[in-house]
Amino acid sequence: MQKLMLAAWLLLAAAPCSGAVADGLSDFEVVYRTLYAECRGEVAEGQRAVASVIWNRAARGGKTVRAVCLARRQFSCWNAGAVQVAGSEIPALRRLAAEIVDGGFRAAGPWTHYYNPAKCRPAWAAGLTEAALIGRHRFGVLRCP
Repeated sequence: MQKLMLAAWLLLAAAPCSGAVADGLSDFEVVYRTLYAECRGEVAEGQRAVASVIWNRAARGGKTVRAVCLARRQFSCWNAGAVQVAGSEIPALRRLAAEIVDGGFRAAGPWTHYYNPAKCRPAWAAGLTEAALIGRHRFGVLRCP
Protein backbone atom coordinates (compact mmCIF):
# COMPACT_ATOMS: atom_id res chain seq x y z
CA MET A 1 0.00 0.00 0.00
CA GLN A 2 2.81 2.40 0.89
CA LYS A 3 4.52 1.77 -2.46
CA LEU A 4 1.24 2.38 -4.30
CA MET A 5 0.71 5.67 -2.45
CA LEU A 6 4.27 6.76 -3.21
CA ALA A 7 3.91 5.86 -6.90
CA ALA A 8 0.67 7.88 -7.13
CA TRP A 9 2.34 10.80 -5.40
CA LEU A 10 5.28 10.70 -7.81
CA LEU A 11 2.91 10.79 -10.79
CA LEU A 12 1.07 13.79 -9.37
CA ALA A 13 4.33 15.51 -8.58
CA ALA A 14 5.56 15.24 -12.15
CA ALA A 15 2.72 17.37 -13.49
CA PRO A 16 3.46 21.09 -13.38
CA CYS A 17 1.12 23.49 -11.66
CA SER A 18 -0.51 26.12 -13.81
CA GLY A 19 2.18 28.28 -15.38
CA ALA A 20 -0.16 31.21 -14.92
CA VAL A 21 0.67 31.43 -11.22
CA ALA A 22 4.14 32.67 -12.11
CA ASP A 23 3.43 34.57 -15.34
CA GLY A 24 5.67 37.60 -15.54
CA LEU A 25 7.99 36.42 -12.76
CA SER A 26 11.68 35.82 -13.45
CA ASP A 27 13.32 32.56 -12.41
CA PHE A 28 14.98 34.50 -9.60
CA GLU A 29 11.63 35.80 -8.38
CA VAL A 30 10.06 32.32 -8.47
CA VAL A 31 12.92 30.88 -6.38
CA TYR A 32 12.92 33.84 -3.99
CA ARG A 33 9.15 33.64 -3.45
CA THR A 34 9.41 29.90 -2.86
CA LEU A 35 12.12 30.40 -0.24
CA TYR A 36 10.24 33.32 1.31
CA ALA A 37 7.04 31.33 1.68
CA GLU A 38 8.66 28.08 2.75
CA CYS A 39 11.40 29.15 5.15
CA ARG A 40 11.47 32.88 5.94
CA GLY A 41 11.18 32.19 9.68
CA GLU A 42 13.92 29.57 9.80
CA VAL A 43 17.48 29.91 11.02
CA ALA A 44 20.11 30.45 8.30
CA GLU A 45 21.02 26.75 8.28
CA GLY A 46 17.36 25.82 7.73
CA GLN A 47 17.01 28.34 4.92
CA ARG A 48 20.07 26.91 3.17
CA ALA A 49 18.67 23.39 3.66
CA VAL A 50 15.39 24.34 1.95
CA ALA A 51 17.39 25.98 -0.86
CA SER A 52 19.39 22.73 -1.09
CA VAL A 53 16.20 20.78 -1.75
CA ILE A 54 15.41 23.03 -4.73
CA TRP A 55 18.98 22.80 -6.01
CA ASN A 56 19.24 19.02 -5.58
CA ARG A 57 15.92 18.34 -7.28
CA ALA A 58 16.94 20.45 -10.27
CA ALA A 59 20.39 18.84 -10.52
CA ARG A 60 19.14 15.27 -10.11
CA GLY A 61 16.02 15.63 -12.20
CA GLY A 62 17.53 17.57 -15.09
CA LYS A 63 14.97 20.35 -14.56
CA THR A 64 15.23 24.08 -14.18
CA VAL A 65 14.92 25.52 -10.70
CA ARG A 66 11.78 27.29 -11.91
CA ALA A 67 10.21 23.98 -12.94
CA VAL A 68 11.17 22.45 -9.59
CA CYS A 69 9.58 25.29 -7.62
CA LEU A 70 6.39 25.24 -9.68
CA ALA A 71 5.98 21.46 -9.92
CA ARG A 72 2.50 20.44 -8.86
CA ARG A 73 2.07 19.73 -5.16
CA GLN A 74 5.78 20.03 -4.39
CA PHE A 75 6.00 23.32 -2.56
CA SER A 76 2.72 23.95 -0.81
CA CYS A 77 3.17 27.69 -1.06
CA TRP A 78 2.26 27.49 -4.79
CA ASN A 79 -0.74 25.15 -4.36
CA ALA A 80 -3.27 27.96 -4.07
CA GLY A 81 -1.80 30.20 -6.77
CA ALA A 82 0.82 32.91 -6.95
CA VAL A 83 3.00 33.47 -3.89
CA GLN A 84 2.78 36.98 -2.56
CA VAL A 85 5.68 38.51 -0.68
CA ALA A 86 4.23 40.40 2.26
CA GLY A 87 6.34 42.56 4.48
CA SER A 88 9.98 43.40 4.09
CA GLU A 89 12.49 41.79 1.77
CA ILE A 90 14.79 39.22 3.30
CA PRO A 91 18.33 39.82 2.00
CA ALA A 92 19.62 36.36 3.03
CA LEU A 93 16.90 34.67 0.97
CA ARG A 94 17.56 36.99 -1.97
CA ARG A 95 21.25 35.97 -1.83
CA LEU A 96 20.32 32.26 -1.75
CA ALA A 97 17.94 32.71 -4.68
CA ALA A 98 20.64 34.54 -6.65
CA GLU A 99 23.18 31.77 -5.94
CA ILE A 100 20.71 29.13 -7.12
CA VAL A 101 19.72 30.95 -10.32
CA ASP A 102 23.31 31.97 -11.15
CA GLY A 103 24.56 28.40 -10.65
CA GLY A 104 27.00 29.16 -7.83
CA PHE A 105 24.98 27.50 -5.06
CA ARG A 106 26.57 24.83 -2.85
CA ALA A 107 24.07 22.44 -1.31
CA ALA A 108 24.25 21.92 2.45
CA GLY A 109 23.24 18.27 2.08
CA PRO A 110 21.83 15.68 -0.31
CA TRP A 111 18.20 16.31 0.64
CA THR A 112 15.39 16.21 -1.90
CA HIS A 113 12.41 16.55 0.43
CA TYR A 114 11.39 18.16 3.70
CA TYR A 115 8.36 18.72 5.88
CA ASN A 116 7.45 20.34 9.17
CA PRO A 117 6.62 17.52 11.63
CA ALA A 118 4.71 19.94 13.87
CA LYS A 119 2.29 20.67 11.02
CA CYS A 120 2.01 17.40 9.09
CA ARG A 121 3.33 13.90 8.59
CA PRO A 122 3.01 13.18 4.86
CA ALA A 123 2.71 9.55 3.78
CA TRP A 124 5.91 9.82 1.76
CA ALA A 125 7.92 10.81 4.86
CA ALA A 126 8.28 7.13 5.79
CA GLY A 127 10.52 6.76 2.73
CA LEU A 128 13.07 9.39 3.76
CA THR A 129 16.70 8.40 4.28
CA GLU A 130 19.69 10.51 5.34
CA ALA A 131 17.25 12.50 7.45
CA ALA A 132 18.19 15.56 9.49
CA LEU A 133 16.15 17.87 11.69
CA ILE A 134 17.14 21.47 10.98
CA GLY A 135 15.11 24.24 12.54
CA ARG A 136 11.47 23.23 12.29
CA HIS A 137 11.87 20.96 9.26
CA ARG A 138 12.90 17.35 8.74
CA PHE A 139 15.02 16.85 5.59
CA GLY A 140 15.90 13.70 3.72
CA VAL A 141 16.25 11.86 0.44
CA LEU A 142 13.15 10.04 -0.74
CA ARG A 143 13.67 6.38 -1.57
CA CYS A 144 11.88 5.31 -4.73
CA PRO A 145 9.85 2.07 -4.68
